[in-house]
Amino acid sequence: MGVKLSSVFGNYMGYFDIDGKRYWDIRDLERFHYKLQPLGSIKSLPSDSTMRMDSLLLKDNNYK
Repeated sequence: MGVKLSSVFGNYMGYFDIDGKRYWDIRDLERFHYKLQPLGSIKSLPSDSTMRMDSLLLKDNNYK
């Protein structure tokens, strides 16, 4: 007990260092940016809220 394994420094608003090595920096956001895909190109799980029957009927303008 009491053995230091690593040193972590930083915060989510700026940067994140582990043992003096920078793993994330807000100024380098392009490298970490994840481009979203259009909804039609992604297969959803059956439990996804977009697969609910009421949602599908509303999308088809079937209100009855």
